[in-house]
Amino acid sequence: MNEYPLVTIVTPVYNGSAYLEDLIESVLNQDYPRLEHIIIDDGSDDGGATRSILERYGHLRSWSRQNLGQYATQNEAIAAANGDVFVVVAGDDVLASNTVVSSVIDYWRARPELDGVYGKTLVVDECLRPLPVQNSTVWRFPPWLMRYYMCISHSALYLRRDWVISRDIWFDPQLRFAGDWEWVSRLVGAGCSLGFVDEMLSLYRYHSAQATQTTQVSRLMAEYEEVWRRNGVSPLSGKTVRAVFALHGNARKAAWVARTQGITALAGATLDWAGRRVKQASLTNGRGCSRTLWLMRRGQGMLARPVNANSKFSDLAARAIQRRRPDPGSQRLGAVIPQTTPTEAHKAERDQAMERFVREEEALDYDDVYRRRGAWWHDTETQVVLGLLKPRLDEVVLDVGCGTGRMTLEIAPRVAAVHGIDFSPRSVEILLRKVADLGLEDVTAATQDITADVQFDGVFDAAVSVQVVQHVPSDALRFAALRNVFGALRPGGRLVVSVYRWGGMIRADKEGYWGKGLYRYAFTASELRDTLREAGYVDIDVVRVLNFPAFRHVPSLVRPLRALDAWLSLNHIEIGRGLYLAAVAHKPSGRELL
Repeated sequence: MNEYPLVTIVTPVYNGSAYLEDLIESVLNQDYPRLEHIIIDDGSDDGGATRSILERYGHLRSWSRQNLGQYATQNEAIAAANGDVFVVVAGDDVLASNTVVSSVIDYWRARPELDGVYGKTLVVDECLRPLPVQNSTVWRFPPWLMRYYMCISHSALYLRRDWVISRDIWFDPQLRFAGDWEWVSRLVGAGCSLGFVDEMLSLYRYHSAQATQTTQVSRLMAEYEEVWRRNGVSPLSGKTVRAVFALHGNARKAAWVARTQGITALAGATLDWAGRRVKQASLTNGRGCSRTLWLMRRGQGMLARPVNANSKFSDLAARAIQRRRPDPGSQRLGAVIPQTTPTEAHKAERDQAMERFVREEEALDYDDVYRRRGAWWHDTETQVVLGLLKPRLDEVVLDVGCGTGRMTLEIAPRVAAVHGIDFSPRSVEILLRKVADLGLEDVTAATQDITADVQFDGVFDAAVSVQVVQHVPSDALRFAALRNVFGALRPGGRLVVSVYRWGGMIRADKEGYWGKGLYRYAFTASELRDTLREAGYVDIDVVRVLNFPAFRHVPSLVRPLRALDAWLSLNHIEIGRGLYLAAVAHKPSGRELL
């Protein structure tokens, strides 16, 4: 494979004015140097709205014609592509971050024998917010499974164009709903060698205008059965394998919940799942059309204010690389736009983008997760944080990574005012609604990324950052975050942080990922102290937190032991496991700064 093969993004669109610009911008934001984007307007009848969008982007290869259907349009675009590699991305989907294409090619370059590469797809709502239930591929799959089940989203599948063309493997225009599944199953059946890159590559938008959401279930199933027959599978076997595959996925989730959160949490999650299934089954219209979009409405209903449509992509995807547009001299077909090669910074950007997705998805259930963990977990950490912070009624405090307000609301009654910042818009919305319900006038919050430039100039007496720093995905970004907090503090102000402890919460790899791809890093006490010192802090005190995790399952011992646990931490008595570390660090006073 060439160092930078030309990659073609193939996009069919029909009446796509609502979402098309999100896709175009996500492609423009890619840091990969050689891209071609073909968009075919498949006879849109929206008064020229779709066409007007295409005309605004001079770098596109685009044209309009009469309506021939999605799969015929995709075939036409693949045939017209100049790229060595192509991917089919629908007009209502987007690339997950600005390093997607470079990640795929980096992976492929190390494995040149592959015919294609696929990755993860995240299911999102109309505003690109992750849905509460994921029904997309998140792990490797055995090739035979494609005969039974759609395991890959085509928007996350990159293929060698010459391999596909030479074997005459095209989408079937006779199909309307399951053509992508049928096409991928034929690719696999023809011996297409696929590699799996363990990253989120695309966002699949779930909305009410999709064909699968406006069609009778019986018509969808009839087409699924046709694909099974073509694959040599009986409909009964196909339905059975689909059911087993779904149960396997649910079993994996259940095992993870039980292992990480306990049996009580598993019981709660099971009841929640059952309730959602009952609600899903009841939400049908008169034609028997599935209304699983209640999931999306569930997510939207939790927001007190609507999301700004102009910011819906930038709020969730990586924004560190400035939008890339070709210069006037680069409008020719397949023009090479000079870019820097991918670096470690790109990995950090991907990890940050993934955290945004996960935080947005988990915001609705975050409070319930802590309730299921029990009082020991939250109360012990809170006592230690407040014991180190020593808040006063005349102080103004910054809560960095406030989330839905777990620590913000504990601090609020003890100080003059609290301001929370978090890069999850949904979390901030939930916190603000809590503040309104409680009638708190001195608590504010805003959506902000602490690793970016934070415009607070020495206005806070103190700051807290609970379980945030360990999720910042590089040394450089952790330093930037801590320096930004440093700048927000007045001279002599203090910062209290808590993080995962290496050997406590984390006993395996110091650096890795939780569950859905959330980056995490575990600190030793000396590492945390050095990290704070390098960011300019002085008078640093580090303690262990959560020393007796096993006793949280014994209700009669929770109350006395959580008080003992906090007392041991604050008095530097290091016994027990110590899941977390907490530290208090100070900004030098005015004289020391001089």
